[in-house]
Amino acid sequence: MSNILVFSGGSAANSIVSAFGSNVSYVIPVSDNGGSTSEIMRVIGGMGIGDIRSRLVRLIPDEKGEKSALKDLLGHRLTSEDKVHARNEWLNLIEGLHPVWNGVSSEKRQVIRSFLTHTQAEISKRSRPSLPFDFRNGSIGNFFLSGARLFFGSLESAIFQFASIAGIPEKTAVLPILNSNFSQHIAAKLTNGEIIAGQSQISHQIAESSDASSGEDDTFLPGSLPSLRTPSIMFNKQEEEPLNAPVEKIYYINVYGHEVQPVANPKVVKAIHRAHAIIYSIGSLYTSIIPSLILSGIGDAIATSTSVRCKILLLNSTLDRETGPGSKFTAFDFVKAIHKACLQSINVESSVNLGYRQFITHIIYLRKSTPPLVNVLLLKEYGIQCVGVTDSSGRFDPVQLHKVLEMIMGRCVRTRSMTMNSAD
Repeated sequence: MSNILVFSGGSAANSIVSAFGSNVSYVIPVSDNGGSTSEIMRVIGGMGIGDIRSRLVRLIPDEKGEKSALKDLLGHRLTSEDKVHARNEWLNLIEGLHPVWNGVSSEKRQVIRSFLTHTQAEISKRSRPSLPFDFRNGSIGNFFLSGARLFFGSLESAIFQFASIAGIPEKTAVLPILNSNFSQHIAAKLTNGEIIAGQSQISHQIAESSDASSGEDDTFLPGSLPSLRTPSIMFNKQEEEPLNAPVEKIYYINVYGHEVQPVANPKVVKAIHRAHAIIYSIGSLYTSIIPSLILSGIGDAIATSTSVRCKILLLNSTLDRETGPGSKFTAFDFVKAIHKACLQSINVESSVNLGYRQFITHIIYLRKSTPPLVNVLLLKEYGIQCVGVTDSSGRFDPVQLHKVLEMIMGRCVRTRSMTMNSAD
């Protein structure tokens, strides 16, 4: 398959990565502040790496032997039972005594342990007795990436180290949408005026915790938003109440809640201009896809790239807390939200004539799961072609999806060739 660029979050799209082939660049947001990532950000700092780690682990080849052992190790999570057991398991693991090390060669074991012990040293140095580090549900892959980032001073170098050790194919790239050593947060402004700060707070209901800083601890900057320092290691993804109102805008904020405009990773912009197809993957629309699209330079690159032949939206089969459930959020609403986000990243004067088709040319949806969401005739009026695929489980089948993507991309190539020939 041709060179593909995929905008996605972490876990949702993991089930279909085989559909994209190996010549693919995954653009991943770094604003996730939930789960074990929240503790790393609180104590060590840096960007949210949970989605990056999730994709990297999924991309480790499914082969027997050491690669399988590395996938188990880097995808392992510490116990969630209680804080003492989790900390003891962590210490047992960094000492090399945990059974999850079985099958990992001695040389790779020592390299990985070096970065894990570097993370532990930073945790010991930076945590405070009043609010110690909580290892519950901690991801070993997250701890590895954190240690490597701190050692090299670069998240991209840490990703390279992870991919090299795990044997991820060289043509497969995982690109953070922002390249920084500092934490990045997003906020949502709802149509009723309510502001929700923090990606995890937007996606999940997080109860106020007694572990939140009282303001007497120097772990947090004075005046920083309480919602960004409330521990959110555990949350229930299954029982979520929808937001109080639709999302009007997603934007980046600093720890004080002020809107900021960070610069997109230049490597992502270059990857867009090299890609033959852009795919907006399944996942949370407002916290996985849009945080990448609103950054300066991204929308312009998508709209003007001469190499991109088609821009495909994979439509979610269900609505989540951000878009429903019970709401009337349709496929056209997905299109409008992506269009608005891309325009948000472009100078207003240069974006006047950019229509929906400049950013989305095709929608792929599941016929049995999502027909009420898709008004094929309406979308066709805007030049967007809808392709329905059969489903038996309410999910995309990677093999079938791969064939559909090849078909769409093949048609786009033929259409482009005919257009160029007629112009000559």
